[in-house]
Amino acid sequence: MTFDPHPTAWTFALDQRATHSSIVATGNESGPIFMTPETVSVHAQTFARTTSTPADVAALLQLSVDLLGTSVIHYEFAALAMEKSLQAVEAALRYRFTAGKNTTFSRLVARFERETDPEPDVVETLTFARELRNMAAHPMTAPAFPIVVTVSSVRRSHDLVAEIFPEL
Repeated sequence: MTFDPHPTAWTFALDQRATHSSIVATGNESGPIFMTPETVSVHAQTFARTTSTPADVAALLQLSVDLLGTSVIHYEFAALAMEKSLQAVEAALRYRFTAGKNTTFSRLVARFERETDPEPDVVETLTFARELRNMAAHPMTAPAFPIVVTVSSVRRSHDLVAEIFPEL
């Protein structure tokens, strides 16, 4: 038995559904980066972060990264990682506009578009994030996304929060 910084790996076998998956899209010029606790940790260091992000939102983003790391052992945690990252996007908009729980995510996206003049792809991605969050919050089925989609979604959620709370 080898000891590493991930104590759950001492007890549980790594989940082959995760460890046999690349965390990044691959093409002709790049090979896969297989999911391990170390590769997730290193890759997560490249995710956008700003010091102006509210602590509660930053905590949700960090939780999503922690859940991604845990999904190497428990594949199902990848879905929770994506859900928490999408909740962080919604929470960021609520903080930005001091919006209560009765303000819909859709209205928050519309307000962000109206008041900040973002690039069109940011609004499109926010809209998609809202749709994904709704699908996760009100499931009709239990979809399973490939790890690469989950990692990409968590990364993009970090990007969106950085757009909502840019560096001062």
